[in-house]
Amino acid sequence: MITFDANTILALLPVVGVAVLAMLVVAVDLSFPGNDRAVTLTPSLGLIALMVLVVIIGPFEFVDFHVGVLPGATEVFGGAYVRDGLTALPIFCCSQSRC
Repeated sequence: MITFDANTILALLPVVGVAVLAMLVVAVDLSFPGNDRAVTLTPSLGLIALMVLVVIIGPFEFVDFHVGVLPGATEVFGGAYVRDGLTALPIFCCSQSRC
């Protein structure tokens, strides 16, 4: 059985955020038909917010410091999944001495 502890909720936040952003873009498009600025600005700001959320949640281990709320490799979904720097955001790469 999957337990929903704080680490699991933190790991799910970016995924839920993407779904909420998609619904928000549709709602803005339906609410303001023909307003291209609102339809363009909403997903742009939403994606920036999601990127900031991913970095805040982390975990990212750099050479001398740690970034993120999650402390290093963290088991989520009752141990079925390990969230670490590689699974949090694949764009960030670690230094050669840590890989």
